[in-house]
Amino acid sequence: VGLLTHLGKMVKAFGKAVRKQRLRRIWRDADLHRQTLLEDTAPSRVDGLELKAADTVPNKVDDVARAVTRDQSWFDDVAFNATRNPDSNRLVLGHFAREGTSYQKVASHYEASYFKVDDWNSVTKGLSNDEIWRINETFLDQQVMQGKQVLFSHNPLEARPSSFFEREVNYLQDLGYKFNQKNQWTWEAIYEPE
Repeated sequence: VGLLTHLGKMVKAFGKAVRKQRLRRIWRDADLHRQTLLEDTAPSRVDGLELKAADTVPNKVDDVARAVTRDQSWFDDVAFNATRNPDSNRLVLGHFAREGTSYQKVASHYEASYFKVDDWNSVTKGLSNDEIWRINETFLDQQVMQGKQVLFSHNPLEARPSSFFEREVNYLQDLGYKFNQKNQWTWEAIYEPE
């Protein structure tokens, strides 16, 4: 008896579903027969409102996700991944390009570590200058903790005002570093705590 009751409920539910489906089909057929599609009943676009293609609409979800996940470990990872030639016992800092010299070229000459983010625009998108500096600061902390010899491709006492290189120089000075000219092309930072 229980099985038949259960089976009866299933047949009844199936019958309701079939009737709903028939109604949907009837409504669809009537709409197609009248040649009025549901989309035609949608209100027209507001005048002056321009639609954008999906690939030109900014992806705010990624920006929000990036902002939420920017804890110290995020900065640690970015700085770590931006370290070129990480096994070197030397580090070169300087301007990216000034007076025909780049810190990357000098680092290559000395086979030294240097800072280079592969996709700078993507990594720094949505970051404030202070957050970008935090990446640099984290990189410096990582390198200094390894006891690397710090060299400069440009005179640290003549760093371009408000540049990240100037901030790096000031940060090292605050840690107790002094600067000397090593040779005609290179300067070095000497740790002399007070």
